[in-house]
Amino acid sequence: MQSGRNILNQAGQVVGKRQVRFGTNAIIMTVAFIAILVLINILVARTTVRWDLTATGEFSLSPETIAILEDLEQPVEIIGFFNQAQQQAAQDELRSRLESYAARTDLISFEFVDPDVNPTLAQSYNVAEYGTVVVESQGRQQQTVTTDEQALTRAILRVTQETPPTVYFLTGHDERSPDNLNERTGYGTLGRILEEDGFVVETLNLVVSDTIPLESSVLVVADPQLELPEREQEIIAGYIDQGGSLLLLGNPFTPAMLPEVLEQVGLAWNDDLLADQQLFFQQPLIPIVNNYPFSPITSGLTDPALFPTVRTLTQTETLSGTTVTELLSSSPDIQIATSLEGDVQENLEDVPGPRSFGYSVEITAADDATASAAGARMVVIGDADFAGNEWLLATSANRDLARNAVGWLMTQTEEFTLPPRTDPVDRSLVLTGSQGNLVFLGSTVGLPLLVIVVGVVVWWQRR
Repeated sequence: MQSGRNILNQAGQVVGKRQVRFGTNAIIMTVAFIAILVLINILVARTTVRWDLTATGEFSLSPETIAILEDLEQPVEIIGFFNQAQQQAAQDELRSRLESYAARTDLISFEFVDPDVNPTLAQSYNVAEYGTVVVESQGRQQQTVTTDEQALTRAILRVTQETPPTVYFLTGHDERSPDNLNERTGYGTLGRILEEDGFVVETLNLVVSDTIPLESSVLVVADPQLELPEREQEIIAGYIDQGGSLLLLGNPFTPAMLPEVLEQVGLAWNDDLLADQQLFFQQPLIPIVNNYPFSPITSGLTDPALFPTVRTLTQTETLSGTTVTELLSSSPDIQIATSLEGDVQENLEDVPGPRSFGYSVEITAADDATASAAGARMVVIGDADFAGNEWLLATSANRDLARNAVGWLMTQTEEFTLPPRTDPVDRSLVLTGSQGNLVFLGSTVGLPLLVIVVGVVVWWQRR
């Protein structure tokens, strides 16, 4: 009995020692800390809450995309075909973006497939290259190799819309063709851009068909070399009267297009050629526009757009129920040629500026006088060359203006013309040589030395 009590007393003395108590507390705190970390990881794995702490919100979805995702009514499946060995970084970036999409709606699902591991599935989707993303919904498919937010959102729109948005280019009068990629004045580049934006691009000859499809359509009349027959002008006027959308792109050296249609909305072509001292490479006949008025079409445009051979427009009157907005204008320092025969440079005359050469028109209320239906839209620009192959490849502003105009005419501006992302803020610091040496010594010598000194002091006090 005595020996048993001695053992208990010795055990109590051991347990009562300060080192043992501290050791026990340390073990308990360590176990509790590990348990908390495990719990936090479980919670993080099961939640879809995401925070974007970047200054420009570069990892956040735009409000336009969020609105589209929240309005989805049918499931959308997204499959990314990536080579696992060589494209892991691109796949991870896309996965992060798709997780943001899926966090907004339960109707978005996605997966990644290696075409080398599963070639049968890749062949079934006609995947021709690595990095292809297939967006599918209810039997409709859209492929894209561009994986930014704009491309993905447009692909989702394309497969979820019952009637695909179609851009019709009028033909039969030697207009600019969306099939022409070879000539610098052709519109083949524009046609491809619009297809990338999710539009169906077709040509329309009103000699063959006397109707223009109204639903989800835009009619483009781009610089016809011949005057349109009266019958075709009446068909186009009727299309506008029913609420259609029309893009008119003119030129100083060709007949004025649809003057009666423009008259109905208070606009008129001027028979002139604009020369602007706000010029491109000392060429006054190629005006530059770098100041844009507020408009959904010009919103987000910051770079200068170039406009070779410009014909000006005049707003003749203001009509009730019709909103006419100026899109493009010259600088105050301009000249105008009203005679286009011979050497145009010799016919230039100084005139007060600025002069307008681009307008958007929206009929907001039906007008009994014009019989135009509410909802009709028009964009009229006195230059067709700015949207040609040469100039669309030369400047991003020309591309954005052309695609924004079509998007607005489709009455789906927020869906088809997502605003460009603001470039990330450059927060890099440039250090002098002495500053760099100070940082190096402080981080590689100073901090370790400080830890050693503190350790020695603590050891000395507890010695």
